[in-house]
Amino acid sequence: MTNKFSIRQVDSSEGIMLVKAFNKLLEQEMIVLLPAFMQELVTDDGNDDPVYWEKIRAGKQGFALIAYLDALPVGMALIQEHETAHLESLIIDPPFRHQGLATALIKEAKERCRQHGYRMMNLNVLVNNDKAYACYLKEGFVPYRTNMAVKL
Repeated sequence: MTNKFSIRQVDSSEGIMLVKAFNKLLEQEMIVLLPAFMQELVTDDGNDDPVYWEKIRAGKQGFALIAYLDALPVGMALIQEHETAHLESLIIDPPFRHQGLATALIKEAKERCRQHGYRMMNLNVLVNNDKAYACYLKEGFVPYRTNMAVKL
């Protein structure tokens, strides 16, 4: 990669706005990977709970990382901290994929979680999101559970 990238933890309301924008991009990409009946159930309300986002901004119960290529925000990782660290969201802006940014975000998230005392990080990945699945395997994640759904 010829450009310089950096990863910074979100600690401002402007950073939270970037995280929300990246989450919206992620939702738009993931909806097509859902089974058809689940696509019908998706609403556009998102998570707009100001208390949740203030906790993320303050680094309480989780944190968000933004990847910047030079000064341009190009990716995001959102970590929720519970009994284990949970990689809630990971997204790289499409023009900047395959440059090592997802790997860098994952490595940074894992290191920060270790520093917070966590011994394990988990995540959910859609069954047909092959590229993300391969990336997670490469970064040491192993499958251990399958979630299934049925239309009622």
